[in-house]
Amino acid sequence: IFTIIMRKVLRPYASILFALCFLGVAVTAQSAPAAHDFAKWEKEISAFERSDRTNPPPKGALLFIGSSNIRLWKTLAQDFPLHQVINRGFGGSEIAGATYYAERLIFPHQPKEVFLRAGGNDIFNGKSPEEVFEDFKAFVAKVRSQLPDTKITFVSLSPSISRWAQAEKEKRLNSLIEDSVRGTKRLGYIETFSVPLGQDGKPRQELFERDELHFNREGYRLLAEAVRPYLPKPPNRDGGWEPVGLSGGGGMFCPAISPVDPNLMMINCDMSAAYISEDGGHNWSMINHAQLHSDTRCRPAFHPTNRDILYASS
Repeated sequence: IFTIIMRKVLRPYASILFALCFLGVAVTAQSAPAAHDFAKWEKEISAFERSDRTNPPPKGALLFIGSSNIRLWKTLAQDFPLHQVINRGFGGSEIAGATYYAERLIFPHQPKEVFLRAGGNDIFNGKSPEEVFEDFKAFVAKVRSQLPDTKITFVSLSPSISRWAQAEKEKRLNSLIEDSVRGTKRLGYIETFSVPLGQDGKPRQELFERDELHFNREGYRLLAEAVRPYLPKPPNRDGGWEPVGLSGGGGMFCPAISPVDPNLMMINCDMSAAYISEDGGHNWSMINHAQLHSDTRCRPAFHPTNRDILYASS
């Protein structure tokens, strides 16, 4: 009798219960991270390999890997001119992608240090910060398995305008990784979360492309400023530098080299004079600013075709 009564009571609500159950399944399916399809990046990874065969990158360089925020960093080499850098970013990727392709993108180059900037797509695609953190640890383990002496540095996530809704999750991931690498040998962390933020605590429009997701040139300039202090000491090249010519106090600035004769050069000084050299900087002659009818703001420039003409303006 109880069963019959319950059937009668619940029958009008059966369709509602079914709909709620369906919605529950739908929500669960939507929030679950999608399975990785690594094959979709095969074309991009193969392009890297073809480029490496024709123009092999140097061993012991600084390798940057991650998603489009690394791939679109076109000024990477210009931003860090004292280092040899390799860009191995591929758009839309997650940390698991960098792990999967480590044998082809990282190991052949035997980098001195690997800089990873990824995780935003992971969160956008449904993963929790804790799940992405596990992927980070898997990446570290993979690199460690073949390159135990290579340092791995995580360049933290920073919020964008289009994905502002996930900013707190990105901050949570940053914190998990920062806490885990603190005090750990050959692991590093670079804080960049605040790089794009304005005084109101929101991402600044002028630092992003039209998609409001990726940095523009100015955004990357600020990112480079945040990363630069954490780069390793640059190696000496061609035997290194040795001091020649001028020395002493005062500031020197606005150097100029003749396009006709590279041994002819001039540099300004804030000590009431400028200096000119005709032997590549080994010996210098002083020129008082009074002779130039200028002052310490003098900006020298050589004539493009006549080595005997020098312009000085302020």
